[in-house]
Amino acid sequence: MVKRLVPRALQKLKKKGEFSRDGFRELCSMHEQVLSNISLAANVLISDDLESARLLLEEKTECAARERSSRKKHLSRLQAGAQISFESSNIHLETLRALKDLNSQIATVAFPILLRGGQLLETRLIENSFLGGSKDSR
Repeated sequence: MVKRLVPRALQKLKKKGEFSRDGFRELCSMHEQVLSNISLAANVLISDDLESARLLLEEKTECAARERSSRKKHLSRLQAGAQISFESSNIHLETLRALKDLNSQIATVAFPILLRGGQLLETRLIENSFLGGSKDSR
């Protein structure tokens, strides 16, 4: 995560780039969601609570939807010719992706709790992980 975000921050500083008002708002909102999910994940680890674990996975889905929505809005701003969006496009998109990926990693704490609680459906991914297989062994 740090290896992905720090270079983007340095790039933004070096170019003295700015995000569009809407783009910045979208990034801040996603960042706040990830911070909230970090707290929720800590609670899940401490409490071993099934309901909190379910909520964390729902938040993972919501974060992915927010990333897709922001990406689409960003591309719409580019199509509309917003110069500020052109200048910060790579940084905006990479930051969104990094935040989504961090949130996905955070949400993994819910899986063992949900599995123990019988709250997960059997999937190929789960079966492979128990069999020592990998997703490349299809």
